[in-house]
Amino acid sequence: MEFMPLWFWLGWVILVFIGVIVGFRFVTPKAKREISHPEDPAEANYIGGLRWMGPLSVANATVPLARLEVFPWGIRLGPSARFLRIFVPVWEVSYEELGEAGGIRGPVMGGAGVRFRAPTVGSPVVFWTSQGQAILSVLSGHAVS
Repeated sequence: MEFMPLWFWLGWVILVFIGVIVGFRFVTPKAKREISHPEDPAEANYIGGLRWMGPLSVANATVPLARLEVFPWGIRLGPSARFLRIFVPVWEVSYEELGEAGGIRGPVMGGAGVRFRAPTVGSPVVFWTSQGQAILSVLSGHAVS
């Protein structure tokens, strides 16, 4: 039995890696939502995890791969680092569109987070964090129920 040379297996690994990246690039933009707004500085930033509904099923980014930014016009959920935009979509919503924000407990290991619902936008988005009460108090200052 003859073994394949190392360059053959290395080539396969590179092709699979490129395939995964391209696959995420086709799936992630379908889940993102960005709105036009003035680029004001963020009032508050939080690092955590993110759960969103992708085109095929629910997708997750574990802590600390996501960031929540609170602006005067609304909120932005997205990746915590620029290079993660390949895997984690950006989801923005204005306070007028945001129907409600509430605390949530995860089914596994009692994880805590904040669920954001925007009826006109689509499925709820969950930001996993231990700072849920701080986030909800900041949002209540913007008249979010």
